[in-house]
Amino acid sequence: MEEYGVIAQEAYDVFNKHVESAWKYVNKGFLKPTEMPIEVLNRILNLARVMNVLYSEGDGYTYVGKATKGIISSLLIEPITL
Repeated sequence: MEEYGVIAQEAYDVFNKHVESAWKYVNKGFLKPTEMPIEVLNRILNLARVMNVLYSEGDGYTYVGKATKGIISSLLIEPITL
């Protein structure tokens, strides 16, 4: 960022545009017929979803904050009411 003279928020905005574009590419590719079994594609898509959740607010894997803890808690600990 210092090399190009931009502030951090501008860099994050550009990065988020790239992420949004990549999700469009993934979703479009997931809808096309392929010889790859759907089980394999689902695992790849789920891994991409997890990475998106962990890194959307910064490095949620290395530096686990309240947001990441809340997401994991709601997924694994808190009961789902029917």
